[in-house]
Amino acid sequence: MKLGISILARELETKLNLLKKLETKIDYIEIGVDRLTDWKYIKKHSNKLRCFEINIHLPLDIANFMYNENYFEKIINLNLKLGRNYNIIYYNMHLGKKICEDRRLNLDIIVQKLKKIDKYIVDEYITIENIYQDYLLGNKRNDFNYIINNLKSKNIKFCYDIGHDFITKENFFEDIDILKNTKVIHLSNNNGEIDQHLGINLLEKNIFDEKYLKYLIGLNKDYYLLEVKDEYIKDDLIFFSSLKK
Repeated sequence: MKLGISILARELETKLNLLKKLETKIDYIEIGVDRLTDWKYIKKHSNKLRCFEINIHLPLDIANFMYNENYFEKIINLNLKLGRNYNIIYYNMHLGKKICEDRRLNLDIIVQKLKKIDKYIVDEYITIENIYQDYLLGNKRNDFNYIINNLKSKNIKFCYDIGHDFITKENFFEDIDILKNTKVIHLSNNNGEIDQHLGINLLEKNIFDEKYLKYLIGLNKDYYLLEVKDEYIKDDLIFFSSLKK
């Protein structure tokens, strides 16, 4: 089990200075790469990043190119190649917009595209994340069940974002097949309506309880990411450590 925090590539300098001030150690950083050119920030700070494992959140809009001939596969492959210079373990992504009302047709296209991407993967993983927007795929448990059952890949796993789940109220954590295929858990808190990235330690405001968090930690998944605003990181690191006991 590894504990990390999220950082946008263009904010690396500021966030690395913040990490220096933290007393609690983190194991890895999930870096948000909005464009291929954002890798320049990772290269620039590569010496400071050597003490952390680095993983990547792919551009939020990358899956919107899922339906463009070869473009999606090309971009994924380029990111994989760049990441091998830094021993990236996983690349997280969203599933993108629906192109028609037939949800099954959209999911079939995604499965075929992911099968092509699977061929590019060497030692790393692609993780697909649940989201909360109605106009996107990936906000329903059935989306991931369909992908899992039809993809059957050892290299493409699930990223469970609890903050997004609070909004959709899909209760992904109740699905055994999805949990079995989960590699990463994103931790944040919100009001149940918008994705606020509040601290998980704010028990007086949250809509979950410690038993739920302890249950998720007890699953002993490979990666747990605090996807929260800077002001919550210090307290959340302490709070997470206390829940592990």
